[in-house]
Amino acid sequence: MKSRMAVLTFLMVGLLLWVGALAAAPVEANGGPAAGSLEEPTGNNFEATTVDFQTIYVSTSGAGKMGALRYASADILAYDVATETWSLYFDGSDVGLTRNMNNFAIREFGTILMTLALPQNVPGVGAVQPQDILLFTPTTLGEDTTGTWQLYFDGSDMELTTTGERLDALAIRTSQLLVSTQGNGKVDATGQELTVRDDDVLVAYLWELGANTAGYWMRLRDQAVLPDMVAENVTGLYHAPNDPTNYDLYVSFANKFNVGGVKGQAGTIVHMTYDATLATYTAHPFWDAKQAGLVGVMDGFDLR
Repeated sequence: MKSRMAVLTFLMVGLLLWVGALAAAPVEANGGPAAGSLEEPTGNNFEATTVDFQTIYVSTSGAGKMGALRYASADILAYDVATETWSLYFDGSDVGLTRNMNNFAIREFGTILMTLALPQNVPGVGAVQPQDILLFTPTTLGEDTTGTWQLYFDGSDMELTTTGERLDALAIRTSQLLVSTQGNGKVDATGQELTVRDDDVLVAYLWELGANTAGYWMRLRDQAVLPDMVAENVTGLYHAPNDPTNYDLYVSFANKFNVGGVKGQAGTIVHMTYDATLATYTAHPFWDAKQAGLVGVMDGFDLR
């Protein structure tokens, strides 16, 4: 009799816990169940950590306005971490950009590498494709941006030709380029065909730049274990450019994400710390552009 009572008590407790879990499940504003699966996060646990950088640079997918500050999709904005204020760092329209500049990397000596979301003619260069990388050498920056353009990286020379192989993330790691593509593609890795996805980070080892770019590719996930990112599209990358001993990455994504237990939406940056002993990356919350007041969708970033 006692054993039967114990079983009944156990079943009742389990039922109450199950009902409580259902009651606590998140719901959408329309009253339906929250969309979600392993691929689609059901919530946002993104809580930014202490930022160790002075300035966060951001590009957006469209035009916008924050107070008196107006900007377009070809511009770069600067967020001052200490004062929590925004300013215009690069005005693309001043130097002939008419399409969305969807990613960039500011080099230590002031030049800027950029990718374009769509083909366009660039002054001094000509036709530039979304698989290419431009180099901008500024004379002045800010509200009156001036400078010159060069073709830094010809994507077609490195087997980037299809829509899926358009570049949508860019960073510098010592003498290598880190990039990610808009979709699926195939590239050459020392004589072997390498299949890539939009969640991959590719490392370009280059010995020739410009109109006759030459080199080969490797996937970062073939060198280290990254958190599972099958459903995520990487659209922003940062790596400490002049620190060969630091392999940490900062990453942003096109839409909702769930990476290593860190959940968030477009416009947030995840810090991936590298464990050299295990050759693994671990995800941590870092910074949220909307929490910092950005109006619009962040599609690229850099840190200083």
